Amino acid sequence: MPCRCVNFYIMIILPRCVLPADKSFRLPSPNRPLREPPSCNSRYKVAQSGDAVARELEAHLKTLEQSFSDIDDFFKEQVELPFMYRYIKRDEIQESITRHNQSVKDYILLFSLGVNLSHTAASLQMQQSMHAHQLELVTPA
Repeated sequence: MPCRCVNFYIMIILPRCVLPADKSFRLPSPNRPLREPPSCNSRYKVAQSGDAVARELEAHLKTLEQSFSDIDDFFKEQVELPFMYRYIKRDEIQESITRHNQSVKDYILLFSLGVNLSHTAASLQMQQSMHAHQLELVTPA
């Protein structure tokens, strides 16, 4: 009489656990396009706002870009490592993920602060020029 445990394993456990795990650890397709969501098009917004804002925020953009580049390198390295190595080093990997997450949060906060400051400076400059223009209109020549 055949063992029913093996059939149970093959029919129930294997499709639910092993196959999804195998699928998640395969290498991603290198031809897949990298899409930039509309909420992350900071370069486009900076380019739209003019050269002065772009020069002010250039350093912030470079640090943010470097942070994302570091994360990309980290994930490429992790994908190439064997599963058992990742499992054994999971605590170190978790710490590294936490560190990368915090660095991105810090740089995004720094970038958004820089954007807000540049918008504030631009609006102050516009107010000053409007005030100067109004003074020219009011003062007799």
